[in-house]
Amino acid sequence: MLTRLFSGRHARGIPNRFVRELESLEDEVPPYPIQDALMLPARQAAAEQGSADYLNLWAGQTASLTKPGSALDYFQALAADTKRALDRRA
Repeated sequence: MLTRLFSGRHARGIPNRFVRELESLEDEVPPYPIQDALMLPARQAAAEQGSADYLNLWAGQTASLTKPGSALDYFQALAADTKRALDRRA
């Protein structure tokens, strides 16, 4: 979803507790860089605690194209694809 809650600029992110609970207040968020500076301590604390509930989870434009699985699954598939491509060139 698009949100301005973390930085004051629109960015595509994965909805978490913070975004869901404050979505209705998005129009009241100050512009960048003010909101970004205001949110910095909260983001740092969330990162230190390993909490995704209050961390900006940027997703980019192609997040909807992702497939289920772990990062390890993705890396292994990427490595296998790379090996096949290199084998074809050899």
